[in-house]
Amino acid sequence: MNALFSYSMAVSAVLVLIYPVLYLTVSRNNSFRFNRLLLGFGLLAAFALPLIMTLNVTPIRHLADTAAVLTGDIVIKNAVTVTPQTPDSGIPVIMVLLGIYYCGVLVLTLKTLYSLLQLNRLKRHCRKESHDNHALYIHDNDLIAPFSFGKSIFLSEGDHNDPVIKHECGHVDASHWIDILIAESGCILLWYNPFMWLYKNLIKLNHEYEADHYVISSGMDISEYQHLLISKALGRRIMPLTNSLTNGTRNFRRRILIMSEGKTSSARKLLAALMIPSFVIAAALLTHPVSANVLSSITNFKMPEASEISEPQPVAA
Repeated sequence: MNALFSYSMAVSAVLVLIYPVLYLTVSRNNSFRFNRLLLGFGLLAAFALPLIMTLNVTPIRHLADTAAVLTGDIVIKNAVTVTPQTPDSGIPVIMVLLGIYYCGVLVLTLKTLYSLLQLNRLKRHCRKESHDNHALYIHDNDLIAPFSFGKSIFLSEGDHNDPVIKHECGHVDASHWIDILIAESGCILLWYNPFMWLYKNLIKLNHEYEADHYVISSGMDISEYQHLLISKALGRRIMPLTNSLTNGTRNFRRRILIMSEGKTSSARKLLAALMIPSFVIAAALLTHPVSANVLSSITNFKMPEASEISEPQPVAA
């Protein structure tokens, strides 16, 4: 199980390098399908790159201290070896880090399962309708913003109107829920990395751009639709794991403005080419002896016996 933590650290390093490029590209580009493909490729590449790189580099002498600290031993110049301990507990630092990491993974996994149970519970209390081969689930809670999950659309009685339904149909027809589940899985594995959460938000924001474009291209007046969005965004609850009409409220101004922008020039898409040097730097970082030793040390770490934790080793003279 140590390998999962080591792998997550490698993926995190790649995400830190490619996210600024992706944000710069997506925020300047209203070719939403291109943005979606780019975001999907970036996430796939971030998770694939550490798997195809050789992380186990032969340790060299001056890196011995780095590897030893992580595995629980400190090597001193004149060959004096001690076993480091956290205050009072005698537990190696890496055990603490692994414990924190897997606790975070467990908590977020349980939270995700609870969100799925909430959706199932809400569905059981809804009235089902059909609209252009789409399943509508109508409930009476006006505080919940309209949203879609899978092939189902949820909305309150007060939101039962054509623009809202068409917006959510745009999410369903584009299968945006698949992107959400993939991004959510990434957030569980990389919960400690803020760039993964920002990445998920960027994916969801692009989904809203695409669904807004779906409504406007159907012939609805842009100004009327913008007013509808603003009126529906105030004081509404957004369900986790879903695409909602009011997602992206932090970037609401940008979402409103982008509706009136013309088609993005092809030159702006060239910003995505900056991902190439980002991946090259990430590959060099992962294969550098320092980072390779750190990741290998975590992967190869073995839990000490209970007697070794409770009874610290004496200092060798």
